[in-house]
Formats: sequence, C-alpha cells, structure tokens
Amino acid sequence: MIAEAKLKGRAGEHLTCADANMSGFSCYLTSEEAVYDCVLEFGNKMLKVQVKAAEYSRSQDNSTLTFTVAHRSSGKFVAYKDLGVHLLALVDLENRKVAWIKADSATLGKYKKSITKSKFNCYKLCNKILKQKGKANETND
Repeated sequence: MIAEAKLKGRAGEHLTCADANMSGFSCYLTSEEAVYDCVLEFGNKMLKVQVKAAEYSRSQDNSTLTFTVAHRSSGKFVAYKDLGVHLLALVDLENRKVAWIKADSATLGKYKKSITKSKFNCYKLCNKILKQKGKANETND
C-alpha cells in the first residue's frame, strides 16, 4: 500500500512539472530528501513547490477533491509556508489536472483545501498568480 501511494505521489509530481512546462515555466523534480517536491523557475527566482495528489473524491456526488495542505510532523501540522514552500500544486490524478495555490494562502487553521473538480481550471499557473502577494489567488469554493 505504501508503494502504491508513493507511485501516485510521484505521478502527481511529474504531472505538476508537465503542467508548469506546458504553461511556459521551467519546473524540475527535487530529490527524495527535500522538504518540497519540485522547483519552479520564475524570473531570477527558484520557487519551492509542494505537490499533493488525489485520485478520488470523498464527496457523495464525487465532485470535490480534498487535499491536506499542511505538513504533519511529530503529530502536529506545520504550514508549508513555514517550511519555505512558495506554491502548492493540488493534483487531480483521475482528470490529470493541476490546481496551483500560494503556500501562504493555506493557513494552519484550515489545513484542508477542497476544490470542486469543475473549478480546477480557476487555479491555473500564470505570471499573474506568481506575482500576487498573500491570498490574492484564493477563491472560495
């Protein structure tokens, strides 16, 4: 079971890099030891990306995916922004889509992020999102 989850995680990481590359950004996988999964080039900066993948919905109508957007360490949740992560890539493996959010928009009080499958396209990676400060690219679902 752990091997299967690891394979799905790696698939999400590869899909994230492909999505970024197809959007005109260079994105690379990191080593297994890194706290984050990918690095994205933006101008003269290297942004750290944490990937979260899901392949099924827990909602009754199968329309919403929920992601854990905080790192669990020693039984406590730690915000990814506190680990130096800049972006979260939330991956719908079934539909091969990636939703991008800024790590500082995922707060500890809300360590879960739910996105309806129909709204994944509202979270595309673009210059506008990368230049925004704070929670500017968050929308309510």
